[in-house]
Amino acid sequence: MSARALTSEYSKFIFQLSGSKVDGVCRFFAAFASALKEGGDFRRFINHPCIEIREKVEVTQKLFGAIPETVASLLREILLKRKVGLVPEISRRLNEIRDQQGGIISASVESAVSMTDQQKTSFETKVAAAIGKKVTATYSVEKSLLAGFRVRIGTTILDNSVKNQLGKITDVLHLL
Repeated sequence: MSARALTSEYSKFIFQLSGSKVDGVCRFFAAFASALKEGGDFRRFINHPCIEIREKVEVTQKLFGAIPETVASLLREILLKRKVGLVPEISRRLNEIRDQQGGIISASVESAVSMTDQQKTSFETKVAAAIGKKVTATYSVEKSLLAGFRVRIGTTILDNSVKNQLGKITDVLHLL
């Protein structure tokens, strides 16, 4: 089974096992993934072959919060099969499944300058009204846009940046 398929199966299974505690389980896996990404002592601890898996699960829960025993059993399985490298993608996919089930759409917004809290709230409210679902967005500044913004929702990209407009003008000029 490919890593992508395995990640998808683990994520679905964890979601089902989480029940009403899915938000806490999502936070747990996000913190776990973040610590793995940072590397250092935690990553060495998790990957150390002489440390028992039971101990790894106990320490992980002490650091990032308790999870239901059924999810802890699956975590033991992930560690036992040395699939800990899948945890960041499992975390991302788990959040995606939770949001889909809750009718929440995730958006990524890049703007040439930092948006105010009022602009962010306005954006999320308008998009939610347009698509009929709750929107959660992450925001970043991308100075190369020059002015304007670029929004990604799923596979759809809305690019309302000066950089994009200049690119279109350049394309037209090349046709002349």
